[in-house]
Amino acid sequence: MAHNLNSCHIWSDLGPMFDAIDNVEEIPPPIWAVQRAEQLGQSLESWRERMSG
Repeated sequence: MAHNLNSCHIWSDLGPMFDAIDNVEEIPPPIWAVQRAEQLGQSLESWRERMSG
């Protein structure tokens, strides 16, 4: 995640993503991933499994 630090307003060191990481919260999937999963009739859980390695 360090490569994302300060790359935009979402990933600013004072932004919501790093707050969520610091609070050990789950980061929501990007909007495009939600839309694509819906188009393909897949659940977000299957997307998360593939993205988690």
